[in-house]
Amino acid sequence: MMNRDIPRAIEEVATGIQHMLNHLDDDGHAAKPIPIEKLKNWTRESYQDLFHAQIKEIITKLKTKQDLTREDMQVLEKWMIGDLQMYATMEKHYEQWMSDLLSLSTTLELYQCDDIHQNENKLLELQGLILELDHVLTDFEKYQYAIERMHRFKSYVGAYAEELTDTQRYELADMLKNMLYSSLY
Repeated sequence: MMNRDIPRAIEEVATGIQHMLNHLDDDGHAAKPIPIEKLKNWTRESYQDLFHAQIKEIITKLKTKQDLTREDMQVLEKWMIGDLQMYATMEKHYEQWMSDLLSLSTTLELYQCDDIHQNENKLLELQGLILELDHVLTDFEKYQYAIERMHRFKSYVGAYAEELTDTQRYELADMLKNMLYSSLY
């Protein structure tokens, strides 16, 4: 386990964001790097380290057709989708995104006119609208992906891993092994 100074990385990210926000009006100012990827990776890797030994035992059990205990299943679920469950609990903008998407879609329809391609102002407005729509869609899709991934985990693994076929057990074990030894997942 490497030394990951998460509190220092949090400070760097918070300071970077504050610096960026405090200097939005500066001419020619380059934004201070914000090491969010480092913080994300260190946090994920540190979390994985907490369960490293247990996950290795679960991999062995899956490959040798041993039953997984209720505790094994809880560890497996926390380890594979715990971050997504926390995100889904913490995310408070989903309803607003749906409302925004409906509103932006309705506004988008106003630009359905035959001469749009010759109207400079309308084309610029449409470009701005599309930028906003793209940002909201991206957030909405990331949330939907998290929810779908949780559902896939629960339907694939279910409450009892004994119900998995031998092939599914090996696939799950290999997936866990890849996650265990990968710096990114």
